[in-house]
Amino acid sequence: MQYDYIIVGGGVAGGVLAGLLGRGGKNVLVLEKSVASPTLARPEIVWPATIAVLHSLIPADRLAFDTLLPLGRVEIRAGKGDSLDLPEDFIARRGIERCSLEPNVLRDHLLNVDTFELRRGVEVAGLLKENGRVMGVRARDLATSREHEFLAPWTVGNDGVHSFVRRECGISMRTRLFPIDFLCFGFDWPAAIPRPTTRVWLNTAALDSGVLGMFALPLAADKGVGLIAVRPTVFEHADNARRGWQRLRTIDSCIDAVVAGREFPGGFTRIRRPWGHARNYGVPGAVLMGDASHPVSPVGGQGTNMAVADAAAFAELALENVADLHTEFERLRRPANTRSMKFTRTAAPVLRLPASCIPNFAVDLIVQWLCRNPSTLINAILHSSTAFESPERLSSRSAA
Repeated sequence: MQYDYIIVGGGVAGGVLAGLLGRGGKNVLVLEKSVASPTLARPEIVWPATIAVLHSLIPADRLAFDTLLPLGRVEIRAGKGDSLDLPEDFIARRGIERCSLEPNVLRDHLLNVDTFELRRGVEVAGLLKENGRVMGVRARDLATSREHEFLAPWTVGNDGVHSFVRRECGISMRTRLFPIDFLCFGFDWPAAIPRPTTRVWLNTAALDSGVLGMFALPLAADKGVGLIAVRPTVFEHADNARRGWQRLRTIDSCIDAVVAGREFPGGFTRIRRPWGHARNYGVPGAVLMGDASHPVSPVGGQGTNMAVADAAAFAELALENVADLHTEFERLRRPANTRSMKFTRTAAPVLRLPASCIPNFAVDLIVQWLCRNPSTLINAILHSSTAFESPERLSSRSAA
């Protein structure tokens, strides 16, 4: 079966790319291994460039109903009683538009369109090659075990950090585990926290317990998603971890309303995050994007934005019928993705230090300094909001 593009993996980036290419008249096939929508709750923040791409594909009213929620003030609470509030208008004056994203709902919206072909329950078993060029894929139907061959001039690997496409292309990527684990959960947003406030709790009084803090992000449809940052040692030293968890809960009575009686740590979904950057983004006939080429930690809110920017850049090149597509795509996207990865690359060695090297009083001093200098945090948010954009796009926006 002949297509213009085969996309392996129906995540957000795969859905965005399929929508953009299909709308441009290309014959696109998306192969997705899962037969049902994912259920893992995880926080995602998207910035203006990403929001614009999503609005170009899905009606704004549909996204506003259950997918995107414009965010307001940011409230930070610390264990020593320090607090920092960034009002909505204080952030808006800097031109920073932020939305929380429900990625599972967005994925369904993106895949339920008729501009491309979607096959679920299909696993890629090999790449088809001829004279050193990828010519398509060999795929297996998981329900029947039947194999099919799909041909296309270009195959796009959007199949995650353990990408089969990347491995079959012979592209290396050294990954390291981020030194902090994340415990994720979904919840009904409590009335005690005004929407659409983002609230952060820093456990500065008990950092040595390994329970570092918690983050609550409002979602559309009166839902919320939470993330607890912990050192992996909390799973080895239960008594110390419970002490840290109890200390965190004393910071704010709203925490109990958010976690809704979940046991710590077993009542949450543990995520260990590898990160790295692929040696290159493709070979003749195949291109990698998203986590297949540059998985990152949640630091800086870059992951989904990087992936959507990849998809938009690839679609733009493809619709212009650029011949050397994999080379041009890498030239366009590697500088921006390298810039985005600095958030994770900078945070990882600091967080890898033993707790004894980061005394509580030092963290307290940093928090107190931020409370007196909120513009520093605003500037960090502003940098996060554009770091993933390609230099050409940033230049055109600045000129506009």
